Amino acid sequence: MTVLQFSENLTDRAAAHRGRYGMDLKYALGLELDDPGFDASVLSEFRTRPVKHGVEEKVLDLLLTALKDRGLVKAGGKVNPATLPMTRTRLPAARR
Repeated sequence: MTVLQFSENLTDRAAAHRGRYGMDLKYALGLELDDPGFDASVLSEFRTRPVKHGVEEKVLDLLLTALKDRGLVKAGGKVNPATLPMTRTRLPAARR
C-alpha cells in the first residue's frame, strides 16, 4: 500500500479511504471486495517499524531489487532519499 500511496501522492487518510472503497486498490492488494479496509494510523505505524529497528535501507534495497527483477524500475537511476516516505520520518526538521 505504501508504494501505491506514494505513487498516487495520497495522504494516509486518503489511502485508507481508497483501500476501503477502491476496487482497483483492493484488487492490487489481493483483498476481497467486502474487506473492511484499515484505519489510516496503520500506515504510519507500518512506516515507522523499519526505522525503529534500523532496517529502513535494507527494506528499501529489497523492494528495489524486487521491482528491478520484475522490470518495473531500471538500475542506475538516482533517487533523492528525502523524497521517500520512510526516510522523511527520520530526517531532522531542518533538512525536510
